[in-house]
Amino acid sequence: MGREVVLVGMPVARFFLGADSEAVAAMVDDGRLMWVWDFSATGSRRRDLRFWVPELRALPDGRPHADPREGIGKAIGRTPDGRQRSAEMEVRWSMSAQLVRSLVDLRDLDGPIQGHTRFLTRQSMEAFLLARLVR
Repeated sequence: MGREVVLVGMPVARFFLGADSEAVAAMVDDGRLMWVWDFSATGSRRRDLRFWVPELRALPDGRPHADPREGIGKAIGRTPDGRQRSAEMEVRWSMSAQLVRSLVDLRDLDGPIQGHTRFLTRQSMEAFLLARLVR
């Protein structure tokens, strides 16, 4: 699997859209951006948004339409044996190892550790992204 970045944070979304944070947040809130996930800790008042790169690239001319599960499948990518190395997902989803550990500790993500490598199960990633999709 290549090291493709598919979810990006607010600074990259601002760059793609040529807008400030408030304008981008307004686009999320009014539904102009539909492929956005909130990675913040449960109960947090501050959102930690991730934006799907294919949607950002398609704007303003159009945007990818898909069933949420199809979009989530594309955000996760290939998962040999139903899992993926957490380090790979850190790159794909633009998140730190600390955030991964926090999400595992909160049981938002799950997977085994083999040696020094944390794996995330596809099932836990699908459930996490489905639950965190901003609607």
